[in-house]
Amino acid sequence: MIDKIELKDKIENFSEKTKAKWNSFVDILKNGNAKVACSMLVMGVGQLLYKQWAKGILYILLQAAFIVYLVMAGAADFFGLFTLGSVAANPWYGIEGDHSVIMMLRGILAIIIFILYIALYISNVKGAYSTQQKVAEGRKPTTFKILKNCLILNFIERFCLFRLSEFAFLMFYRSYL
Repeated sequence: MIDKIELKDKIENFSEKTKAKWNSFVDILKNGNAKVACSMLVMGVGQLLYKQWAKGILYILLQAAFIVYLVMAGAADFFGLFTLGSVAANPWYGIEGDHSVIMMLRGILAIIIFILYIALYISNVKGAYSTQQKVAEGRKPTTFKILKNCLILNFIERFCLFRLSEFAFLMFYRSYL
């Protein structure tokens, strides 16, 4: 059971984290340059201006896909979550009616997609701002080629360590049989 002191500490800790994130957002708004502002308007433009081609094109494509989803089905699915249908079924006249369970599931999926889009948008703006800071420090922006090499090396390292630990576990396990 959580006592009052622990609950108070958790609330204060949450409050401090929220203030830190808000201050980070205000810092981006105050100190961001025109490239970061472009990335706020259209996702990926800031990355393209910093010559991060793959990342910028990926952000633009994801934003375009989200807009297409929103226009084609997302808005209707989202609003369908609140109405859960307005057409009553009448088998005598051949009217199927709305399926409230399907509408609820599609509405929940729409909310999840909206949340993922917001997280992606925040990642886009933070990425453009961190690239701005790297360039201001005189470092080169991280390109897809560098990122790909790091990811491949990281994957190989983790895969090998996993296989070695799995092998050691099996040898240890067999020795006790």
